[in-house]
Amino acid sequence: MIDMLLATLLAAAGVSSETACTTGDDNPFENLLDVCDPAIMGARAYSATYSASLTPSPGTQQVTIFERDGEWFMRFAGFAWGPGKTLRIRNGEHAISAEEALDLAQRFDTASEQLAQLSYYGAPDVICTDGSRVELSSAVGGQRRAFAQHSCAGKSELHAIAAAFRSLAIKYQPRIEGMLRGLEG
Repeated sequence: MIDMLLATLLAAAGVSSETACTTGDDNPFENLLDVCDPAIMGARAYSATYSASLTPSPGTQQVTIFERDGEWFMRFAGFAWGPGKTLRIRNGEHAISAEEALDLAQRFDTASEQLAQLSYYGAPDVICTDGSRVELSSAVGGQRRAFAQHSCAGKSELHAIAAAFRSLAIKYQPRIEGMLRGLEG
């Protein structure tokens, strides 16, 4: 009985979580911006992140929007493999309009309740071998909220929102399009 209860709690914890941001939050990927990063702590921040554990470093792509000193910014980190297996990495930051940022933030916030009710890890008998996942995160009022789905679970609202983050990044930096393929809807 306890094992069954523990399994249920662990499965629920894997779908989404809400925790307090702390200044000690560890970011295992140095090229990414954590929504609870001390540089933006206390402000609103939203991100869509793709990570592939079986891809050589950096293996991550991300678009983050955040508020700083009353203005909104978008930061992106992407990569692609070029001819001859050369790694191309592109990072950048752009000021964006409050309207665009608030529209994307509202879309994330509206979908949060639906996302929290869905099971993102697919059928228990499916083994996902590529090791990739998409995660949406937010930090509002010092609270982090995150939703994740591995690549074998199929497309969902989570992917549609990740694609909206990708579109925003491409609007400001068209040359990054091929470097954010993991966030395609």
